[in-house]
Amino acid sequence: MTNIKWVFRSINKTLLISFFAVFSVYLLSETGLLILPLLYGQILNTVESTRTFPLHLFMMLLGFTVLLLTLRSYTGFINSRQQAKIHEDLCLVAIKKIFNLPPSKVAEKGSKYYTDTVLERTREVSTLFDIKAMTGIINLIKLFVITVIIFFIDKIVGVVSVVLILVSIYIYKYGNEYFMKHNKELKKKKMEYLSNVEDTINNKEEIHVLNAFSCELKRNSIFTEELKKMASKIFVRDFIHFFIELDFVRIFYELFVFAWGLYQAYIGSYQIGTGIVLIGYSTMITGPIVYLNSILLNIKNSLNAVDILKELEVKEEGVIVPEGEIEEIIFDKVNYTVNGRDIFKDFSFSIKKGEKIAILGPSGKGKSTLVSLILKDVKPTSGKILINGKDINFISKDWLYQQIAVLSQNSTLFPATIEENIKLGEDFYRREELEGILRKVKLPFDLDYTIEENASNVSQGEKERVLLARLIAHNKNFVILDEPLEGVDIETKKEIISFLKEYLKDRTVLVITHRDEIAQSLCEREMMV
Repeated sequence: MTNIKWVFRSINKTLLISFFAVFSVYLLSETGLLILPLLYGQILNTVESTRTFPLHLFMMLLGFTVLLLTLRSYTGFINSRQQAKIHEDLCLVAIKKIFNLPPSKVAEKGSKYYTDTVLERTREVSTLFDIKAMTGIINLIKLFVITVIIFFIDKIVGVVSVVLILVSIYIYKYGNEYFMKHNKELKKKKMEYLSNVEDTINNKEEIHVLNAFSCELKRNSIFTEELKKMASKIFVRDFIHFFIELDFVRIFYELFVFAWGLYQAYIGSYQIGTGIVLIGYSTMITGPIVYLNSILLNIKNSLNAVDILKELEVKEEGVIVPEGEIEEIIFDKVNYTVNGRDIFKDFSFSIKKGEKIAILGPSGKGKSTLVSLILKDVKPTSGKILINGKDINFISKDWLYQQIAVLSQNSTLFPATIEENIKLGEDFYRREELEGILRKVKLPFDLDYTIEENASNVSQGEKERVLLARLIAHNKNFVILDEPLEGVDIETKKEIISFLKEYLKDRTVLVITHRDEIAQSLCEREMMV
């Protein structure tokens, strides 16, 4: 329930309200269509008792049918647009949360995991708000409504209907438990078989020397036969549980209602129209029951996807959101130790608004750790980091990311177009302006060029320039460049540095590099670590 609340908080409130309004109308139309057979039964009963055709009831049935079908189609169309917007909102939330995660955590699971989270898990969660994909919830509601109607018509058939539902749930539960248990055993047996084949391959020379090919073939054949039997047994039992047993229960129920309805009409307990409607409802109730297993599975998959997205949430308690921009950052005797190794020891420095400072030093000296400390991705072992005179521990991490633009060695490109990689869901520039940024960073691509998984179709230098274009487009006043322009050729680098001098003129800049020429070109003073 907590995770569902998190999803609701992540989506625009106006969009949520409009979704629930559309869903309510859709549900009303579906429920109305379920009730219409009662009107149809009333028409038959009137014809039977009065021997006249009730035209007014027929016109009412026709009018309600057209109205409810139109409402259902229209709300389905409106919802498809809502669901696309909800998916977009969830993607943006997921991307922002990923950027707030410590680089160590991202590296631990890999960029593929987080790319899949953005592209696939958000889609699965958004299906919770897609009426067409909500067949599970809709069918459960239908099941309830039809059962209530059947109770209204005939209490005995209503009790039998409840028994049908409970028996069906038991069959699904038992069938799923059987499948999960024996499928696990089958997988274990497959692993044994693969291990056996691997042993045969690794020891082929010894087998050849001992002339033991026939024994190995026999051993592998026994494994193969065991696997076939296990798989056949699972699939046969699966077929029995989910088809034969369920079909037997369903057919028995429908035959009972058919016979009971005719009998009640024969003895005069109710009219023939009521009996026909009752028989019709008995066939309608078995539809949602047949898909009950997939209904519960779809809901479970969506909730599992919510859990994955919720993992991205990084809670901060007792923090403040400072007013204005970053005026000054101070490191006061900061120590940072990893596995007994001192990365920083009594490290002190400060940078004020408008200053441009280069942090120089060879690779492996912890220069990039400085970025993680400033962004609260890691905490210092001791000492203080102050921002605008306040301890960084009490400053909102979201606010830091709003203030600071970072070109980092850990920055990621997603399998999407250049435009999407630059904008990251924001809509702050027209295409012409973004194309101008690409020209300034000397990128040989257009905005529609698609970057493949793990940026496999761009060079290191091209990746650096796409990330630089992203930084420029987000237009923040505090800029951190961590080993900028790595992999960019000398002539191109000179042209980009010339542009950066002008772009960074009125900004606060922290350049982390081991290249003195970049430091001298972009910064006013240098500091060694």
